Amino acid sequence: MVGIAIALGSTTPVKCQALYTFNQLTDQATIAFAIINLSIRTYVYISPGDVNSGTNRLLRWLYGHRSDTSLSLWLLSSSVNDL
Repeated sequence: MVGIAIALGSTTPVKCQALYTFNQLTDQATIAFAIINLSIRTYVYISPGDVNSGTNRLLRWLYGHRSDTSLSLWLLSSSVNDL
């Protein structure tokens, strides 16, 4: 969006190669972050591991799968060994 705004809003000459490179890198980063987010959410949803492990409970809490009632319960019931 920033690259498009610069391309459409500038009245002076712009180095197009730098602008195109910026657009390409940010577009690819956006797609990569979306894929990573989806893969973590999928792992949390169908994870075959221990549902009560500290890491799994934290991921479920972060992504809205409320297996615990709140983060404070997770902090109280978890120990350092769970992570």
